[in-house]
Amino acid sequence: MTMVSRFICLIFARLKKKIISEPGLLSFNKRGILVKESIGMARIPIVRSGGADGEVSVMWRTKDKSAIGGKDYVGGEGTITFQHTEVS
Repeated sequence: MTMVSRFICLIFARLKKKIISEPGLLSFNKRGILVKESIGMARIPIVRSGGADGEVSVMWRTKDKSAIGGKDYVGGEGTITFQHTEVS
């Protein structure tokens, strides 16, 4: 490999590092959350880990199991968006 080839490879490697973004993964802060009925409203934290490049969104919705939406809780659906560099 010539000196020029090595130089070009080095520049390409540096550019590639800067071009590759890491948007990260969105997940619940805890695997399971217990909520007493008397609490009124529960906050369920979502975190972004493994990167924070760019804007990322995730759609969510509630799903009935042992609790029934409209009877035991107020259900819903929507989109959660994390802005560039936002992690929680």
